[in-house]
Amino acid sequence: MHPIVRVVQPDRTQLYLVISESLVVGRECDGLLLADDKVSRQHLRLAPSPDGTVIVSDLGSTNGSFINQARIEQDVVLAAGSTLTLGDTMITLEAPPPPKPAHTGETTRRDVGGTIVATLASIDGTVPAVPPPASAPGVPAPVQATAEATRRTSIDELAASLGGKQLNLPSGSADDTVTIMFSDIESSTELALSMGDHRWYEVLTWHNNLLEQRVAAHGGFIVKNQGDGFMVTFNSARRAIICASEIQQALHDYAVSNPTSAIRVRIGLHTGEAIRQDSGDLFGRHVIIAARVGGLANGAEILVSSIVREIASARGDLHFGEGTVAELKGVGHQTVYPVLWGADLPSA
Repeated sequence: MHPIVRVVQPDRTQLYLVISESLVVGRECDGLLLADDKVSRQHLRLAPSPDGTVIVSDLGSTNGSFINQARIEQDVVLAAGSTLTLGDTMITLEAPPPPKPAHTGETTRRDVGGTIVATLASIDGTVPAVPPPASAPGVPAPVQATAEATRRTSIDELAASLGGKQLNLPSGSADDTVTIMFSDIESSTELALSMGDHRWYEVLTWHNNLLEQRVAAHGGFIVKNQGDGFMVTFNSARRAIICASEIQQALHDYAVSNPTSAIRVRIGLHTGEAIRQDSGDLFGRHVIIAARVGGLANGAEILVSSIVREIASARGDLHFGEGTVAELKGVGHQTVYPVLWGADLPSA
């Protein structure tokens, strides 16, 4: 039986994972992604051991990895009762579940409960096709964690972290509709590796400051940012597009002046009715659609859903390319349009 670990991060739902193969853990990696600024991009590796324990290998992390508060310098066994700490994140090995009772002819259906599924499917409200292993009473069912299952963009990570949660908006920020914007840096992991930690930190800080300034200038509200990914809401679809266009133009100008540090950002926009509780919290289907549209965009591109184009094109001062029908996972077919900005704008 494969070992099961419990991952605990501050202010986030506990995550239970089945370690069926070697798994890299870090802030930017093809493995388990953590929203923890104290964790390195590729912090450590977890590997299953035949005796049901987990082998921990630190991958040269900046802040180190600790088992029971002792820093590890070589491969170490994570046994039951021990705590692995990296940054503000704690990982513990779960005790093996009790043997399953003999089959009695009854069929019992178990919910996934509070477990976060480590794929984008979790924001669709769906469960992976592979049934989870049996769990001890009171312990959420674990999910299979593989590199393929957890490989996703910053937009995916943001959307998954919001699945099932309400989004706390400022009072009075949502009228009848709200425009949602997702953005992230294309190939950020590769860029970080090529630039090195110091230069990448400077570029990422500049990028984040740019988005914060432009969003504030156009009356937007940053719901959440994680690494290089942002989720923003606007009361106006037109202001959202103008904001996105100014961001792309500033990135273009920066790339001209700093070609070795150039970054390309993809942006997606969607507008829908605000689904709110009495408190004003926003949640639901339109968050998923916006994330899917953002995931379709290429670097230096702004993609919008058809409703955004319809609302924002009334004045005639914004320009769009040809629409494309796309299949959005868990949503269905949607027509998306590129926003023309900068050199792509038609000449007067």
